[in-house]
Amino acid sequence: MNSTESPHYIGPEEMAKLQPPSIPKPLSEDELQAKQVEAAWQANEPNAQQTHAEQVAAWHQHEKEAAESKLVEARLLQHAAEKEAQEIATASHLDTLTQLPNKEYFENWLESRIAEDPHDLWVGFIDLDHFKKINTLVGHDRADVILQNIANLLQSQVREDQDVITSRRSGDEFLIGIEGATPERVEEIARNIMQVARSIGIAQDGRLVPVIGQQGVDNILPIHLSIGFVRWHEGVDSSALLKKANFAMYEAKEAGRNQYIIQNGD
Repeated sequence: MNSTESPHYIGPEEMAKLQPPSIPKPLSEDELQAKQVEAAWQANEPNAQQTHAEQVAAWHQHEKEAAESKLVEARLLQHAAEKEAQEIATASHLDTLTQLPNKEYFENWLESRIAEDPHDLWVGFIDLDHFKKINTLVGHDRADVILQNIANLLQSQVREDQDVITSRRSGDEFLIGIEGATPERVEEIARNIMQVARSIGIAQDGRLVPVIGQQGVDNILPIHLSIGFVRWHEGVDSSALLKKANFAMYEAKEAGRNQYIIQNGD
């Protein structure tokens, strides 16, 4: 250094600049873990706009599901109400003993068919012979079971592929309505009904037992039917047609019972 130069004075600010930077205090293990958790949470936290959109979407989905649930519930209630109404309407047209359509239903059916000018419409009137004797023999309860079996017998002998209806008129009287049948088919139905009825007898305890065409079997009361079928002709109303069928059935009774009569003329 030249002895003639004056020394340079270094102030506090310059001195501070010459000092090395301070070394930060190292983090403890717990502090480091806390910092890492905070950084991860901030990285995964959605922004406010995204959160709001998700909340709105979830609300709309909830409302949609609630509306669909109410719609399904309403449809179920409607279906239940319609089914109940149908069952009530059906029950009002059924005979409680045999579960066949009752007299009123048959008469309404017959009137509706006549109003449409039917093709080959027939009405059959059927009566169980000596039913009072059967009642006395087996009692009312068992006689009711016999009537139920007669109803099943009649149902089993009519075709399902045509417009056929079987009903209980009252007591031991039944009705059959057939549309679209030839006289030969009507006679076939009547003959089959008679054959099945003749193959069954009533034991003294009220049981139905097979007879297999035998006559005079001891302690067995045979089941006999009187049947009258008539064909509808133009100009004949339902009431007159039923009277004609009833008259044909009584003709079968007067001829000795246990037989059928078919009237095809006017």
